[in-house]
Amino acid sequence: MGEVKPVAIVNRIEMLITESDEIKSIYSLAKQCGISDQTILDWRNKNRSPTIDKLSKVAEVLGVSIDWLVYGEDNISKISSEEHQELCRLYDAAEDDARHYALVILRDSAERKKGFPQRACAGQDGR
Repeated sequence: MGEVKPVAIVNRIEMLITESDEIKSIYSLAKQCGISDQTILDWRNKNRSPTIDKLSKVAEVLGVSIDWLVYGEDNISKISSEEHQELCRLYDAAEDDARHYALVILRDSAERKKGFPQRACAGQDGR
């Protein structure tokens, strides 16, 4: 993993805020996380590294992993492990044509969001 850059973390946070229907500002994010908006701004303006507990709260509220916030290397994903398991189970049980169409739809959606899922399902045929 690379160097932790607080400014990059805030840039990712702001990107997620612009894409969010629920969170409209750093202030509203900070309020939901139970931290001050100044704390988040200090990560950028004073290049202060966030503590893991604050970063964890922000990641949870935004629905992303801490790794993605810090390094930008994980997928922006709001899927629970139960949903992931169900998707994999349904994919594995589906007929080939249905798998193909499901992948087309998911790839189109991911391209519009500019991110592809990092997790692979067992039995994925890669079509």
